[in-house]
Amino acid sequence: MEGESAKAFHAFCEFRDLGPERTLQRVAKMLQKSEPLMARWSKRFNWHHRAADWDEHNDREMQRELRSRRIRARKRALDIADQLDEKLAEAVESLKITRVKKEAGKPDVVESAISPTELANLFRVSQDVQYRILGKDEDEDVVEVHYHFTAPDPRFDHEQPEVVLAARRKAQPEKPPDDNVEQEAT
Repeated sequence: MEGESAKAFHAFCEFRDLGPERTLQRVAKMLQKSEPLMARWSKRFNWHHRAADWDEHNDREMQRELRSRRIRARKRALDIADQLDEKLAEAVESLKITRVKKEAGKPDVVESAISPTELANLFRVSQDVQYRILGKDEDEDVVEVHYHFTAPDPRFDHEQPEVVLAARRKAQPEKPPDDNVEQEAT
């Protein structure tokens, strides 16, 4: 900072680098300086705010790095899943689900090579893989949007700010007086 000596800046760097355990006493002890000197430098050169800014900067950098790593890891996982998907597709293509049963003197009979339970399990596994990758329909965020081009819908008055409601009430025409109610004499 302007007016900050090299010694004061060095002391700040030591303070800053202590992280969560930073104290003026600790820096004074490390640098063999007096605590009152550290306190003056700290106040004059705004050490606490600068250290907090440094912490925030490092946290943003760490978050950026973690996001980058997560993206790379997910891409690798999807690439591997694609390769497995191709292998599974090849296996499914070669999977024999029927077989021909031959008996002497009888016509050939085509029967299932796998049981209904095995078929159901294959389907369940297929669905589980798809759900894990694509998500289930109920996982979708659904937003309901209402457009009112004419009269307001009273079902949604709770969603409106009071100012809008007041303006709506003011704009509504007054109801004609009821014939059964006597008019006050003026």
